[in-house]
Amino acid sequence: MSDNDKRKDLNALLVFDSRCPRTERIAHTISSVLENGGRVHVVDSETNHAINLAGINMLIVGSPTRRRRPSGAIRSFLASIPAETLHGLPLATYDVRARMPGWVTGSAARTLAGDLRKKGGQPLMPAESFFTSLGSNLDEGELERAATWAGTLHKMHRARRVFGRSGSPR
Repeated sequence: MSDNDKRKDLNALLVFDSRCPRTERIAHTISSVLENGGRVHVVDSETNHAINLAGINMLIVGSPTRRRRPSGAIRSFLASIPAETLHGLPLATYDVRARMPGWVTGSAARTLAGDLRKKGGQPLMPAESFFTSLGSNLDEGELERAATWAGTLHKMHRARRVFGRSGSPR
């Protein structure tokens, strides 16, 4: 395998709730960065077909925060994943929420990370929130912050594949 092939070993699934255009914009920003490292399948949680996790080596889930938790569509997606299906699968979660303290708004991303961990997934990074003002637009700089987050996520994924969980080369 060439060095270039090693760098492009990502086969990620990014699931988001498209009923929130801000969550979708963040999803496409993340995808555009991660595609430098391989394949990224971007899927709307509203799709009526079963989501296939075969061959996926990273799962990313994004949701708007609604009433302190993930949207109903994302909760339905999570419920469709059998227990322990994600055993050891690297994952990351993000949400879009109002720019207010987390104790006020809650965080869909933190809830998602906990739920996915219970199904056997292994978070690569802490859950991330991207912010809106009380209006309907993302705050200035949030798409750039999402791109930076995705770049760090890709580096963490590559490091895990090289070093494993132990931190020493395989």
